[in-house]
Amino acid sequence: MPPIPGSLDLTGFPRRAALLVAALGLTVLIGWALDIHWLKSMLPGAIEMKANTALSFLLAGGALFLRLQAPGLARPVPGMALVVAAIGFATLAEYLSGRQFGIDQLLFREPGGALYTLYPGRMSIYAATGFSAIGFALLVPGRPGLRLPAQLAAAWAILVGAVPLLGYLWGIGTLTTASMTTPAAPHTGLGLVLLGAALLKSLPRGRIAPFRAVEFKVLLGFSGALLLILFSSGVTYRITTLSSESAKLVAHTQEVRAMLGTLYSTIADAESAQRAYLLTGEKDQQIRYAVLVENLPAHLGTLSKLVGDNPAQLQHLAALRPLIAQRLAELARVKSAYEHNGLVAAQQELIVGRGLETMHEIDILIKTMESIEIELLKTREATAEETRKLTLVSMLATLLLAVILLTGLFAAIRREMQARDKAEAYDSTHRLALLLYSTTFSREHPARPARFAGGAPRLSGIGFLCLRRMARGAGARGGARSTAGGAGQLSVE
Repeated sequence: MPPIPGSLDLTGFPRRAALLVAALGLTVLIGWALDIHWLKSMLPGAIEMKANTALSFLLAGGALFLRLQAPGLARPVPGMALVVAAIGFATLAEYLSGRQFGIDQLLFREPGGALYTLYPGRMSIYAATGFSAIGFALLVPGRPGLRLPAQLAAAWAILVGAVPLLGYLWGIGTLTTASMTTPAAPHTGLGLVLLGAALLKSLPRGRIAPFRAVEFKVLLGFSGALLLILFSSGVTYRITTLSSESAKLVAHTQEVRAMLGTLYSTIADAESAQRAYLLTGEKDQQIRYAVLVENLPAHLGTLSKLVGDNPAQLQHLAALRPLIAQRLAELARVKSAYEHNGLVAAQQELIVGRGLETMHEIDILIKTMESIEIELLKTREATAEETRKLTLVSMLATLLLAVILLTGLFAAIRREMQARDKAEAYDSTHRLALLLYSTTFSREHPARPARFAGGAPRLSGIGFLCLRRMARGAGARGGARSTAGGAGQLSVE
């Protein structure tokens, strides 16, 4: 249905996508003005779209929408496109030079420490690159010499927007967190893809020859192969990440178990060193005892860090600390009694003390903590095994899909070639028939063709046999060209 004169034309994908992108930018700007978090981030736990990004979406979407309307409404388009390009290029210059140009928080001030934000108020490098390309494509739509650069710029915006979307889809932390640079918000990537696709669709394409059937099938096959590569890459990355995480968890569990063993052996060695000192009086045993006791706080600190993500283990560690402190205090009393009153006093301190009971309680707690780690180890090893199986299944599935895709592509191309051979054989046979009709003459009347009583041209016996045999050979072999080439050398009766 054609638009009503004087009204806005909302038909077609480019206009609707441009209007949707402009509405997205306006919504986020309202979220910044009213400080509504969910309007700025759209997803819980995701980074917020920056104000400059929202403004660029509003201007770029509005510029494309107005450019696709009546000529009178397109007057502000160059100015709007210039602002979009300026914001994008200025932000890129900030990233490259490391300087602040004062544009990041020109509209709204973002407090420091925002989620996944390295520079308050600054759009991501993906958004800056995309808006630079979109601004350029909006500025040069009707110039024939810049048609191809504008199309490449629009395609680049689609690619730049797809990168963070794939990061969120595949769970790539490097693309969705501030590990390298400020990431793009999910709706920022979606807006860039929509805007780039709408811009690419609206740009003039010139005269392009239509695809033939075989070319279209080849293009379809390559597109399917590309999608398969993207899909398999994402699955492979995700499985590799899961496998790496499982291996890290298994190693972490083994590290906790090793530290529990080190902690218990350090306490037991300290007791042994003290006992040897009491019996022999050797200073080396006293020094060894002092070193072991001095290392215990470091072991406890390391163990506390290792089990910091496990509340149950933290509770057991909290109960273990006073028992270790109590046991060290008992050992210190025995040592003091020996140094001040001799071996008999130290023995008496050992008898009245409850060192064995305390050590038994320590042993029970450490074994309880180790049993928890053993259960975790079993679970994590089972998860690692499932991940390995999933890796094998994904590889086989990818291989199967590739075989199906390539087989289908080969079959489609082969059918197209067979159909073309049949068409060429039919055309060659038809031309051969015309040739024989036109070259068959009567010997008595070489100047004019022979006719039946009804006036139709007639073939001699040899000509008819030649025609029938050549038609059969052309239809059976599809090699009509060689048959047609030899037809001119036949003698006519």
